[in-house]
Amino acid sequence: MVKLLKLDYRLISSQIIIIICAVLFSFYLGIFREMPTFSVGLLFMMTLIFSTVPFNVSPYYKSCFYNMLPVSTTKRVLSRYCYLLVNIVLSTILSFTIIYCVSQRTYLNSAMTYYKIVFIVSILCFSLCSLQYVIYYKIETIRNQQFAIWFRLIPAFALMLFVNIFSDKTAYILTFSSYLIVILFCISILLLLICITLSIHINKHRKN
Repeated sequence: MVKLLKLDYRLISSQIIIIICAVLFSFYLGIFREMPTFSVGLLFMMTLIFSTVPFNVSPYYKSCFYNMLPVSTTKRVLSRYCYLLVNIVLSTILSFTIIYCVSQRTYLNSAMTYYKIVFIVSILCFSLCSLQYVIYYKIETIRNQQFAIWFRLIPAFALMLFVNIFSDKTAYILTFSSYLIVILFCISILLLLICITLSIHINKHRKN
């Protein structure tokens, strides 16, 4: 699994400059421009896009690297979901850091509300990517590059719009919505188990 994770991150290493620029831009908007919700939306949009990068590679690369490793189908799928989980955790930590810096630099009202927003957005991003993974495993690889771009960008932009449109309007509602986070978390875990099971089944069926 560790080797597979290294291969996944090796794929996005060529775009590390874009990732670093997006992270720095998010910190700039969040801390110096006092736009924490926009920064959070931008971070998770980037996470959703780059979490699907390993699926958008040529079959030649997969056959030469991924399929040559003596790893079972279950571990192969689980490693991809671990890759997703690591990306979500990193984005969540960065979002918490931005909000904390904003709250220390300026007087940010109800900072805890923004922490709750980050939790909800991270859960939604994780669920969206889990569903996307099932689709990607089903079609194996997207050879139509134009379709691949839209298939990655539309959910990402939708998530960012959700953060920026509804986060401020629902700030007071989220103050009393700790149970909502727990419910969403339980649903996301159940959805994750279903998606992993479907992904393993699809992967095995395709090989047979």
